[in-house]
Amino acid sequence: MAGQRKPLHAAVLGTLGLLLAACGTPPGATTSATTTSTSPAPIAVAATTSFTEAGCAGGSGEIVQAMDGKVTACLRAGALGAGAYHVSLQQIIMAKGVSTGTTRASGPVVKLSLFPANGAPGTTITIKGTVAETLRPLPQYANFCWDGCANGLQYSGVPIDWSGTATFTARLVVPAAPWVESNPVRIIPPRAATFTIGVNCLLVAKGCGLGGAEGSATFTMTGVKKLSWCGSGADCASLSAGPATVVPGQIIKVQGYAPLVSVIGSDQPFDFQMQVMQGAPEGSQVEFKTLAKGGTEAFFGQAPVKIGQALTFAGLGVLSPGPATFAGPGSLTANPTDPATVFWCTGGYLSETGQSGTEQIPTKSAATLLASLGYGFMGSSAPNCAAIAPLPGNPGVAPAVAAAFTVSQGNYAPPVYNVALYTIDGGRTWTPVPPPQGASPTTFGGFRFAGGALEAVYAGRGTPGGAAQPTIDTVEMTSAAAGWKSGSLACPSSGPCATLGPFAPGNCAMTGTSQAILYSPGPGAGWQLAGWPGALSACASAELASIGAGRLLAIDSQSEYPVLLSTDGGRSWSNVVLPALPPSAVGTSGGTGLGVSAGQLLLLPNGALLAYEVGQPQSNALLLAPGKSAWCPVPSGVSLPRNPFSTEVGIAANSLWWVTYGPQQATTPVPHQVPLSQIAC
Repeated sequence: MAGQRKPLHAAVLGTLGLLLAACGTPPGATTSATTTSTSPAPIAVAATTSFTEAGCAGGSGEIVQAMDGKVTACLRAGALGAGAYHVSLQQIIMAKGVSTGTTRASGPVVKLSLFPANGAPGTTITIKGTVAETLRPLPQYANFCWDGCANGLQYSGVPIDWSGTATFTARLVVPAAPWVESNPVRIIPPRAATFTIGVNCLLVAKGCGLGGAEGSATFTMTGVKKLSWCGSGADCASLSAGPATVVPGQIIKVQGYAPLVSVIGSDQPFDFQMQVMQGAPEGSQVEFKTLAKGGTEAFFGQAPVKIGQALTFAGLGVLSPGPATFAGPGSLTANPTDPATVFWCTGGYLSETGQSGTEQIPTKSAATLLASLGYGFMGSSAPNCAAIAPLPGNPGVAPAVAAAFTVSQGNYAPPVYNVALYTIDGGRTWTPVPPPQGASPTTFGGFRFAGGALEAVYAGRGTPGGAAQPTIDTVEMTSAAAGWKSGSLACPSSGPCATLGPFAPGNCAMTGTSQAILYSPGPGAGWQLAGWPGALSACASAELASIGAGRLLAIDSQSEYPVLLSTDGGRSWSNVVLPALPPSAVGTSGGTGLGVSAGQLLLLPNGALLAYEVGQPQSNALLLAPGKSAWCPVPSGVSLPRNPFSTEVGIAANSLWWVTYGPQQATTPVPHQVPLSQIAC
């Protein structure tokens, strides 16, 4: 079956942002055009979404191989349709030629001695080397090669210890498994024979790893035993996967044996990726495919795995969403005591929009205050507003709001921070929000409402919004008419005690930014970081919402798993399968769905999912109603966010709100709203 394997999913963690791929079905599968749920009940599987609980090395999807070829690895099942698949190890193998780019014709003459000079596979060899000239500086690492330096098995970055300036020692473990050589690509099993061990790159020069040996010695392999998992070269791999059946998002643990492709240091095999291919295993366990641009794609082993029928969105039934916690800084907020009044900010503008019209809140004195505190505006004369919220319990005619402004330390960025201020006189004067003990003004992470109070959330210990910390220590302040005081991050007013951690500014065009998913057994019990996915992307529409019956939905527009369900208060999550998007949804995205960064997914108060793509024709807007198994197009006459310069989207007063502005904020921001009743099919 040479050249027939087609990888569908690689074991590379991270968000794909391809909503079509997440909602779609595998190649060759069909989709239903019905409007009611006919999906079978999800099958029960003994699997987990935690790498640690699955017993994976390092608590991650790391692929680990030993010098005897034994492989252990884990991967998360991708958003694939139900059916038969198989898992393989994959690697690109490049044939190495002789380099002509070194700084001199040959490296230093090196004399090598091996101790012992013979032994069984897996023997640890001490290599003693003597150089004919003094190297300046003395290298701390060198490359060694087994069975030829140009195309044999490479050991890269082997530590070496010097005794004086002429003699060094190194350690090398003899292969105890078949290894791959190139030019031509082939598998060489251990055998009773004499092999050359060479060294190069003692002289670090361009292309030194492609050249010949700077010194060599021979090792005689003895006591070779036949390997049970390696017959001919075409069968020199063997993999198994468990559990036998999983659903998207769950962990597949892979074990078995594969040839050595390359080695890092003295004894750490390296250089595999994990691939999932559609269909049951067939053909040989080893496949080499010549690539058009040079090199060879190699596949090792075929471990069968079944993707079971996962929970579908239609299977969730009738939904009763509560107030959602949205990812992002919070640049558009409704007044909880007066939902018809919306506060919003974009760039240097702060505004209040209500039944009597729109009123701007000046920020000139806010800029003066921030500058006096030593903050810069990255070359601008005024800071950009990142978050805004009304201050409850402050009577008066002038708007009383808290707002966060994006600043830098001096005029140099990155990094950038959001610093919170507040005004009770409509913006004529501003005062810093006092950060609580253990936090600083630059660790501000957003505003939240809790009952009749406003929370200003800060990050204490750890990384704001990051998913790498085992716990996130968040602290906050509350505001009422009496002023600010220390408090604790409150549970939502309804539903399970789960929320998002602090927001931290990031570069969405490069590394992105995210907000941790936090859960708590109850008020005062402390907050913990949820298991997978651990965080939601804050670079596109994402939210956490209670949907009744103690359940939570996590919506993440940029995830491979855009909808996740929790039934244990936010501690663990499982994937919810969405129906395939119709071809009309592709628009100009070239078949990749709603786009890498433009695709947006929003949970509406009636439990429906709204999918749309900014910057694309309005016909791209789709709606998925609760209990339905197919998307329907929103009429093109319904106004929805489509400007790529739109700010965050919010829901208030039974309407969908967003703000648009021109390039480089050259035009005044304009608020938009559309009644939710119009967003229907």
